Order: sequence, then structure tokens, then C-alpha cells
Amino acid sequence: LWRLDRWRKEGMAFPGGLMVQDRIEGVEFAVGAWIGPDGFAPGWEENFEEKRLCAGSVGPTTGEMGTVMRLVRSSKMADAVLKPFEDRLVSMGYVGNVDVNCIVDEDGTPWPLEFTMRFGWPAWNIECALHNDPVEWLAGLVEGKPPNTRTMNEIAVGVVMPIPPYPYSHAKTEEIIGVPVWGVSPGIEDKVHLAQAMMDKGKLATAGAYVCICTGTGETVQKARSAAYRVVGRVEMPVSPPYRVDIGQRLSRDLDRLQQHGFAKGM
Repeated sequence: LWRLDRWRKEGMAFPGGLMVQDRIEGVEFAVGAWIGPDGFAPGWEENFEEKRLCAGSVGPTTGEMGTVMRLVRSSKMADAVLKPFEDRLVSMGYVGNVDVNCIVDEDGTPWPLEFTMRFGWPAWNIECALHNDPVEWLAGLVEGKPPNTRTMNEIAVGVVMPIPPYPYSHAKTEEIIGVPVWGVSPGIEDKVHLAQAMMDKGKLATAGAYVCICTGTGETVQKARSAAYRVVGRVEMPVSPPYRVDIGQRLSRDLDRLQQHGFAKGM
């Protein structure tokens, strides 16, 4: 009520009025997929996002600070919230990605939060860690014949490395442009997915506040997470990047809750 009153005093307009939603308690869990002209391509992208800026899921909401993702051939979540839309998406001529983020309640019912059609940071960057050749695969998707070049059942973890004042946008250009980025050596360059970055006099530097996403893969969440944070530890910027140190940790609790209802099996 205090926030609504502040907005009113600031003159914020609500042309459509306000919508008050019930809060659903449970586990946040999403599934995405790529759809071509003939339907969904094999491989469901089950993923767990972390949107809050600070470890422990506190602080302001961002687009996304990191995610755990895996590709699977069958998914109970996809059966519930994606497959029913397949014919509709094909009839519209849509080709691309669709992701549905949900809250799974204590009874095992998934409640959709949002539909997202994307390329997007960091989702696509993390997906690339599970692709042998993402360009070849996307070209095949458009033709309705995506090749079998994606790694199934392996887990990928991505960690966003921004610089201040992310997630806010009030910085002066000179504060976020041209900051040196060190440590991206040939041994890890395929695991450092550059976003707002550039070459400055022959050296890697920032081109905005959303600099890069570091990824790691493994057969378990713990191994993928360790691999990702080894890469994070190699990348340096002299402005104290505010990355999260706990991506994947909540699954030590949440996976059991989901698997009791048949979701995320085998993970």
C-alpha cells in the first residue's frame, strides 16, 4: 500500500487499472524448446533461473543472474505447459524458442508465470554450452531438419558477470565503456560468452554493464557449477563485478520437492 501510494503521488498512471494476483508458494521451475515449421525439435530445456541480484535471492530483481539448464528428450513439465501449444504455434508460422516459467505448488500443479519468446541473455549463451555447432543446428531448425548436435542430459550452469551500476541504468557512458577484461585465455574463451564487450586497442574491454556469461557443464549440478565458477575465477575486471556465488545451490533442496511430483527426473 505504501508503494502504491508513492506511485500515485509521483503521478504514475495505470491506464488498465491494477491486477492483484494470488501468491503461489512452491518451486520455480521452467521449460523451453525450439519450434520449427513442423513442430518442436527434440530436446526440452528444463531450467532454473535466479533473478535476484544478491546471493540467497535477495536484492532487486534483474533480468537473470544465472541459470541451471539441461536438455532432455522427455519432460513432464513440457507435457503440461508447452506441448498443448504446439499446433497453435505451427499454425501461426512461429519459428524460434518458447520458454514457460512456472511455480510448482505443494500438490505438484505447475502455475505458469510468463511465456518468453527469445534469443535472450543468458539463456542462449548457456544453451551454446550444450551445442556442438549452434549455427548448424539453428539453420536446420528453420528448414525443419535440426541435426543431432546437442548434448542431452548433461547439465550446464551459467553465471552472469555484469559491472556496476547493473541492474540500474543511470551510469555515465564513460563509467561502463572501456573497462579492461582480463583472463579470457584460449583455454576458457569458449566458456566466456561475451555480451556487451569490445576490442579496445587490441585488448578486450567492456561495451556496457552486461559484460559476459561464464558457463560450465557436467553430469551433475555440482560438477557443472564447479566448472562454471572456475571460469568466473579466471575473469577479472577492475570494478568488482557483482556476480552471484550461489547459482545452483537451491537445487539441493528444490530437486527433491520437484521429483516427488515426477518433475526433473534423473537430475
